[in-house]
Amino acid sequence: SPVKKKIIRDPIHGYISIDEKIFRDIIDTPQFQRLRRIQQTNLAVLFPAATHTRFEHSIGVYYLGSKLFDSIVEKCPPDIKDEVENYRKTVLLACLLHDIGHAPMSHIGESFFDGEEIKQELRKNEIKIKTKAALHEMMSVLIGVTVFKDVLDKYDCDIDLFFRLITGAKLDMEGCSKNTPVKEALSSILNSTFDVDKMDFIFRDASSAGVPSLELDLERI
Repeated sequence: SPVKKKIIRDPIHGYISIDEKIFRDIIDTPQFQRLRRIQQTNLAVLFPAATHTRFEHSIGVYYLGSKLFDSIVEKCPPDIKDEVENYRKTVLLACLLHDIGHAPMSHIGESFFDGEEIKQELRKNEIKIKTKAALHEMMSVLIGVTVFKDVLDKYDCDIDLFFRLITGAKLDMEGCSKNTPVKEALSSILNSTFDVDKMDFIFRDASSAGVPSLELDLERI
């Protein structure tokens, strides 16, 4: 049977089509809906219109991640196309959940996080972070592996790649498969010098604040 979709209107990207199951399993949960109450920036005093939230940003990153992944699959060599395609759900769910760990007041509230406590909880879930990662990213990892564990399992996510995508850190998980060049390349979709996270907030922040933005051709990129 055809996949049922929900279509939402985004002021930056236009109409975004999302699998109805993704809505039910992730977007409609209290943990994701709380992002509606967390502002993307803390600059509303200077820019009163900049009241956009982590909620629409996360959906925008999901959309751009999907577009970029489609482009990668279309252009990748035939001998690795199947391997790349196997990671589609992992990439898309990481894009959608990458900011799920943000605190109230966004980065300001992050100062109340205890990094060592988060790492201890991650170790309980057999995740060992070997390099420094942002506190909200580690919290997103923790929420992913606990609150959304059943969802990740249902979509056959590659847990190692999921966490690499969110934190950009070198992660190790007992029993995980050895890192491959394909996974290493895909991890840059969400965490690199110019990734889909940055592409969304560059446009979204500038548009909401009412300031001139760089002229970037997202479709071409």
